[in-house]
Amino acid sequence: MRIAAAALAAAAAAAALAAGCSKEEPAATGPVSAGPPPAGMAGRPGPVRPGMDPSTVPGHPPVGGNPHAGGMPGGMPGAVPAAAGAGPAADHFKPPEGWQSEAPSSNMRLLQYRLPRADGENQDAEVAVFTRIMGSAKENIDRWRGQFSEVVQGKDKVETLTEGVKGTVHFLDISGKFGGGMSPMAGAHGAGGAPTETRMIAAVVEHPSGPFYVKVSGPPATMGRWEESIRKFIIDAASR
Repeated sequence: MRIAAAALAAAAAAAALAAGCSKEEPAATGPVSAGPPPAGMAGRPGPVRPGMDPSTVPGHPPVGGNPHAGGMPGGMPGAVPAAAGAGPAADHFKPPEGWQSEAPSSNMRLLQYRLPRADGENQDAEVAVFTRIMGSAKENIDRWRGQFSEVVQGKDKVETLTEGVKGTVHFLDISGKFGGGMSPMAGAHGAGGAPTETRMIAAVVEHPSGPFYVKVSGPPATMGRWEESIRKFIIDAASR
């Protein structure tokens, strides 16, 4: 009887020891689920635990990228916040007489026009209107300048206009040898290579409805023929 009692006591002690050890074992690892939010917490970010992708947590803000990139991939610093507006719609712009409307050659362009060449020139000028370009006015003007490998001395002028318009207009008027980026004469009508000299009149318009950008490029004589209407087109759009 004593042996049996001792055996029972030993078995009980072993069971108690096993139970104690099981309480100290770490919980099994595996995927962690955020689970439904507690009552009263709907719409608020849920908990983010180690190893969890925050973007999978209900109510968590977007992770990565530029929230103001306007849907364009690879948002750049200086992008215009969505709250500032996406820029005027196409019907905001009124082309002057003689301008030839064309289908935009890329989805970055809102509008595109052709300006018939001057006598003696072998290419037309091209007008492109944009509303979703990243960067500040200075950054865009510097980028446009950088597309010229050579600049004609004295033909690189920037001016700012605030009177008679809504917002601010930054004009760039530059001439020289175009040598970088997308050719401003891409798809120009007629035969012949790129002109030995290109003139560009471009503008960044900081408009209340959102910024817009106008870039006009062509041979100097053609640009001179249409210069007055180019400036009028930009200023009129900035005044509406």
